[in-house]
Amino acid sequence: MNRTHRTMNFATLTFLFLTSSATASYAQSAVLMEDVERQLQSVRADLIEVRRDIHRHPEVSGQEERTAWIVAERLRGSGLEVATGVGGHGVVGILRGGKPGPTVAYLTSADTTYTPQLHWVSPRPSRRSGTSCRER
Repeated sequence: MNRTHRTMNFATLTFLFLTSSATASYAQSAVLMEDVERQLQSVRADLIEVRRDIHRHPEVSGQEERTAWIVAERLRGSGLEVATGVGGHGVVGILRGGKPGPTVAYLTSADTTYTPQLHWVSPRPSRRSGTSCRER
């Protein structure tokens, strides 16, 4: 076998290896996404109920005690390490990976606005006087 054939064979083998790896990765990705979708569907109703409960009991900025407690308990229930009282009523859920790598942070806000006069009727009204929380 001459050098040109060896180079072509190497190139062909490299192409086949990369193609098969990409195909395997895509297949694994599809299986992973199906698994994530299945798991999300299994908790969907519960998550909707939690969101509605929080919206029925909105808390003004700096007074989010109930919401912080709910979030902290759910994070603990998911097996995360939890820090509370961060900057007031802030909650941090910590998921430690098994390998070194970058850190990812997700921030959300859970306060409402004080509204002494409501100019609209909510299909799920707040149970806390003077506050409202519009669902999106």
